[in-house]
Amino acid sequence: MMSSTSGIVLLVVYLGVCVESKLSYGCYGPPGSPCTKHTLSCAKGEVISLSDNLGVITFAKKLNTSSCEPVLQDECDTNSCCKPGDDSKPSDVMPVSEADKILIYNQCSNKESCTVTSPYKHNSDYNYLQYFYFCMLGSKVNNITDKQNTTHSRSGFLYFTGQTKPSSHLTCSCEVTSPGKINVISYFVNLSPDTCSRVKISSQNRQLVKCDHKGGALIFNKWLDQVKEAITIDFDDFSAKRTDTIWFEFGPERDKELNINCTGCIHINSGPALTPAGFKLGVVTAITIIIPLLITGRHL
Repeated sequence: MMSSTSGIVLLVVYLGVCVESKLSYGCYGPPGSPCTKHTLSCAKGEVISLSDNLGVITFAKKLNTSSCEPVLQDECDTNSCCKPGDDSKPSDVMPVSEADKILIYNQCSNKESCTVTSPYKHNSDYNYLQYFYFCMLGSKVNNITDKQNTTHSRSGFLYFTGQTKPSSHLTCSCEVTSPGKINVISYFVNLSPDTCSRVKISSQNRQLVKCDHKGGALIFNKWLDQVKEAITIDFDDFSAKRTDTIWFEFGPERDKELNINCTGCIHINSGPALTPAGFKLGVVTAITIIIPLLITGRHL
């Protein structure tokens, strides 16, 4: 049985977009122990957006652990040690590791629901996990690879994941414009050292996302900048890893519209492409070889 105890639910207005805030809990334990599969979920038509603002994913310990026994499989949603309960606040919290955080972001971002395995910290006696996330309308999130020209009275969202098919040798661009200033917020950017250089996110030749000293890029939920000029996202023969993810919110000024114009990605074959010039060359070569053979009575 999977553990997915819901906690606090709030409605939050963020840059003019109304989203539902959730705090869910799940039992803590070593891999394979009961109730360590946790499900995060939103209503139909909504998608998950994890947020760093309130700690996002943390280990937690109850104030009073004297009555906590090992959790049984049929107690996933009822065991009082798997959530704050009457204690109100945990006595101790600890963020999960960056590796666990990346894994959960990859599994859950822009999904209606997801099931994750509880992160585990050796030699610790935590009781439960806390997951803080938002639920937002999935229809507001546009795919970078799709051809589109849309106008938004509030925020616009662009998303890409390496789980999209096809995800190799992609070339395309998106341009985001507004008569006023645009707030640029990263929901999640995770680009590997092998692929980061093939993606350019900029405004007037100023890089909004830079590849780090290891060659990749990793940004969790973060306000990046406020810009006046057009923002462009360019894929240049981009062959994404499955874990590559790009998710942005673009927020215009009050009473200003936002336009998102994407060319749609073309999938470039990894082998030699048969271009019009190449085709003509092939025809000329064939004529040059075949006709003399036919004239002399020889056969291929």
